[in-house]
Amino acid sequence: MNAPRFCQYCGNAMEPDWQFCEHCGGQPAVPESSPPPDNDATVFRPPVVVPPAPAPRPAPVATPAPRSAPIYAQPVQSVQAASKSPKKWLLPVGIGCIVLTCLCVCAGAGFLLISNLNTGSESMPPTPISEIAPAPTNAPLQPSDTPQAPLSPDPTEAPAPTADIPPTPWPTAEDQLTGNQSRSDTAIFDDFFSSKALGWSEYDDGTTIIQYENETYSFQVIEAEYYDWAYAPVDFWPNAIQFDVWGLPGTQKGTFGVMCQYQDADNYYYVEIDLSTREFVMSVNRAGEHTPLTFPDQNGQYWLIADPLTVSPDEANRIDLLCYQDYMVLVINEALVWHADIPDPFPNPGDIALFVYAYPYAGPQGYKVYFDNVGVQHSEE
Repeated sequence: MNAPRFCQYCGNAMEPDWQFCEHCGGQPAVPESSPPPDNDATVFRPPVVVPPAPAPRPAPVATPAPRSAPIYAQPVQSVQAASKSPKKWLLPVGIGCIVLTCLCVCAGAGFLLISNLNTGSESMPPTPISEIAPAPTNAPLQPSDTPQAPLSPDPTEAPAPTADIPPTPWPTAEDQLTGNQSRSDTAIFDDFFSSKALGWSEYDDGTTIIQYENETYSFQVIEAEYYDWAYAPVDFWPNAIQFDVWGLPGTQKGTFGVMCQYQDADNYYYVEIDLSTREFVMSVNRAGEHTPLTFPDQNGQYWLIADPLTVSPDEANRIDLLCYQDYMVLVINEALVWHADIPDPFPNPGDIALFVYAYPYAGPQGYKVYFDNVGVQHSEE
């Protein structure tokens, strides 16, 4: 017979085959050879630090209910069972509600249609768009130091473009390129306009005079409050132009600029420059409405100072303009002046042209500028 065993922590008797004390959970048990405690001896006290009993295993986590079903404090299985066996009467009731709603909507629409037909001309007209959201004013955008004049005449007063006149043909044996004149499939360059080989238009109707003059391309608009333009003589879609430009000494009586991505007389982008005030504006003409791409200054003027322009208007300025369908960049005398994204750009490419505008006070000689060293290219973005 085996000697009784006792727990060394709590002193209680243990069965011979116990691996742990079932009274306190202690381990190891007192060896089999250990004698039972004497009743008269000092009572055994367990140590201060008693190993805790093993924690019970947590219950398994229940599978969450589907996202489409609310989570209730109930077994998941019951939620799933309910979702698989809906009330059979819900489907026909739902279909009936939908059909009834459609009938009500159709009846109401029919009633309104019959009412409108009966009232005829007595019904109130719709509110004009101009009363809901007034159209933007077309106030002229002008340099602050010059008399107010429109950027261009009304569309009904627009002159016929000079480029309607057939341009000079391509070079012939009698009229070859001279100097640094050049032409390629994507670019032309005219250094001194020393010949007419590139085909820049010439025009003189008493209102506009465009001609080769002293190895320059002079552009004069004689009629006050009038403008005209001449296309670049190219057979590709141009989106870049560079040129030197200057005016006569003294106060300038007009402006000049570039039209680009030209679609027609009411749809194009442009940059306009005033050499007297050393100001410029960048804008879009869409359906005859001018939308500036420059930001207004503190006085609300969209004409901005272009510091790189020369102080004397009769000194040459180098103008570089990139004019993509969705982006424009203006550089004057090798200094970046302005760049802007084009909102709602034209879907198709257009032509490029030089233009001149004479102010209302231009006088009998109008306004005249000179262009030289003109280059026109199709540039990849």
